[in-house]
Amino acid sequence: MLNTFKTIIKDNVENFQRTLELAKVAQKKNFKTSDLGWLWAVVKPLLYMIIFYTAIALGIKSSRNIAGLEYPYFIWFITGLIPWFYIQGIIVGGANCFRRFSFLIKRFDYPIATIPTIIAFSNVAIHTIILGIGLVISMIYRVPPSIYWLQLPIYMVLMMLTAYVWSLGAGLLASMSGDVMDMLRAISPAFFWLSGIIFNSRNKESFEIIFKLNPITFIVEGYRNSICFHTWIWEDPKSLAGFFATFSVMTVIAILLYKRLHYRMADYM
Repeated sequence: MLNTFKTIIKDNVENFQRTLELAKVAQKKNFKTSDLGWLWAVVKPLLYMIIFYTAIALGIKSSRNIAGLEYPYFIWFITGLIPWFYIQGIIVGGANCFRRFSFLIKRFDYPIATIPTIIAFSNVAIHTIILGIGLVISMIYRVPPSIYWLQLPIYMVLMMLTAYVWSLGAGLLASMSGDVMDMLRAISPAFFWLSGIIFNSRNKESFEIIFKLNPITFIVEGYRNSICFHTWIWEDPKSLAGFFATFSVMTVIAILLYKRLHYRMADYM
């Protein structure tokens, strides 16, 4: 397994520049049929923010009372929604990565371990723009810039690493069976509702272990800790340990799947 891990790292390092170029192409293809182009990737999340804010922040006011929150509920909400826009594209899109780039597997001796990297990088530029807009909105709501914002890139990197590992493992399984994609499409809304994006997971003590082991919750809360609660990443060791425990398990599973299946990928495409 260690040799397989080294091979995955080596393939990604040696092909990093080519992977970035393919990520740019993949991002452009996502919006080639839209008149707005990549702007739609920004407009759509903004519309979501407005709709959710109107429906929940104004309609269901009980969610506003969040312990330790010094700013409006709207800021708490959008800071959790910002990473979700990236994550939701990874849940199904990452699992579909090998089928989407099957032409690379079929036609070239291409290092397939880099294909999940294309997916992980393809939406980073859009995510950065949305994050910037979110920070501007926060400042409009009188949330001052702080030193805690400097750890946002750390959470972004952890989010991208999780996206890579998920795409590698789920992508390999999905390439073997179309049922995996159907299942993920069916359960993907559950990731939203069960990751503390729309409610305060800190108040759900009976489900604490679930949230501590949920990497999506960790990323979402990390963005909120950086912007709203001014908390360093190491100040919640249980959540940090839970994230790395889950990430380690995901990584081991992905490596084992890669070791067993990667040489047969062309046959399944």
